[in-house]
Amino acid sequence: MDWPVVNDGGDPWPSIVGTATHDWLAGALESHNREKEPGRFLIEERVRVDDGAVSGYRLSGSCDAYDTRTHTVIDHKVVGESAMRKYKTEGVREQYRIQANLYGLGWENAGYRPETVALAFYPRGGMLGGLWVWTSEYDRQAALDALKRLGAIRDALIALDPEARPRMWSHLPATASSACRFCPWWKPGSSDLAVGCPGDLTPDQATPAA
Repeated sequence: MDWPVVNDGGDPWPSIVGTATHDWLAGALESHNREKEPGRFLIEERVRVDDGAVSGYRLSGSCDAYDTRTHTVIDHKVVGESAMRKYKTEGVREQYRIQANLYGLGWENAGYRPETVALAFYPRGGMLGGLWVWTSEYDRQAALDALKRLGAIRDALIALDPEARPRMWSHLPATASSACRFCPWWKPGSSDLAVGCPGDLTPDQATPAA
């Protein structure tokens, strides 16, 4: 809705570590291609997820890696100890699962035949031996459903116009979680959704000030 962001994400160190790790991993895979199996890994290539036909948006993204031998989409994640423990015991975030399958759809659109999606979790602290990998069969329908959901949200925003009619926010369900702190529009204690979302209130509880 072209609203200004109010949350800069806080301490940049996790992002710095993540970016540096991705760069190192790209170099390691390039070395593998060069020294052992030429062309096995496609690294940091941009894939087209949707041309606008499904979601109404032209969507693309840079995928960390694609293994042409095993037909596996690979997405690197650098996480802290508590997150690593949670993913191992409770499963990965739905957002991550959908993201991996969207990349898979992008590779399929590029003419490849992805069979598996993998999330490689690297410990932000500790040793490389702490790497944990989640894998699942590529689910094309999960990706298509996510794109359709995006289009439905866009259509709902246009129809409901919550910017002009704040009470309409209640028709757009959202669930607060620990991930709220990463949202660009998260503003704890806000009572005006046009300024920022408090994260811990239902949409109809946070209405623009008079």
